[in-house]
Amino acid sequence: MKRFLIITSLLVCVWLSAKSQNVTQTYNLATQQQAEGNYSEAALLYRRVLLFDTANVYSMRVCEGLAESLAQGQNYVGALDYLSWAYRFARTDMAKQRIAFRKAEMYLFAEQPNYAIIELFDVEGKPNSDTYFKKSFLLGVAYFINEDFSKAAPHFLACVQGETNMEEQINESLTACLRADKRFPKYVKYFSLVVPGSAQFIYGSRESGLNSLVLVSVFGGIYYFTRQKYGFIDAWLGVFPWYLRYYQGGFENAEKLRLTEKERYINKHYRQIISTVAKEN
Repeated sequence: MKRFLIITSLLVCVWLSAKSQNVTQTYNLATQQQAEGNYSEAALLYRRVLLFDTANVYSMRVCEGLAESLAQGQNYVGALDYLSWAYRFARTDMAKQRIAFRKAEMYLFAEQPNYAIIELFDVEGKPNSDTYFKKSFLLGVAYFINEDFSKAAPHFLACVQGETNMEEQINESLTACLRADKRFPKYVKYFSLVVPGSAQFIYGSRESGLNSLVLVSVFGGIYYFTRQKYGFIDAWLGVFPWYLRYYQGGFENAEKLRLTEKERYINKHYRQIISTVAKEN
């Protein structure tokens, strides 16, 4: 009986050793595949490690690796799930902080800035530290995406604290963003109801404005000619729908153009802010 127990114990030890070695080898192979850009293969190997790593030796790092692999395929929702598990497995404040930052970044990639803001509230960092800078920067980005430029301002300014020129540049860019609606007012689109294409000209798109003016003018002329030669009914049924289509289309395009130009204008200032912050760091 004693001999049986000794042999059994030895076999169990050998099995556990082989299993541990297999998990380690699989994990190393997964990280190698990920480093080489083979994200699908890496994800499969990471999941195998999770299955056999009963002692949770690699669980946190595996979940982080899976999150990164999924993020490469723009599956941010799946990546966030694994980052949440990685946070649970984390044992140190530094690891939890790193994961929290990565979750915030994923929320920004997923266009969910409000969740990024919530995630960052739990991160603490002393002023002028790397943690403080990164938290301030990400909060600035999150509020900027929400077009809450007033709340974005103190966070971006915290990234360049003490640099007067940079603070002025950031303030100028944010002030410009706050005035974007005045620069591209909504009422201008109604000018196109009076003079087709005029709103497009005002918003800066001459080609679109000219196209709208020409099309409406041409079909307006055809409508008038048809009415004079063939009568009101023929003109109304045969030409007026086309005239109305381009007349109304020009008005609708003016609003789309306003939103596009406004977004381009805000993105230009956003790039300027990022460039300014990057110079400081």
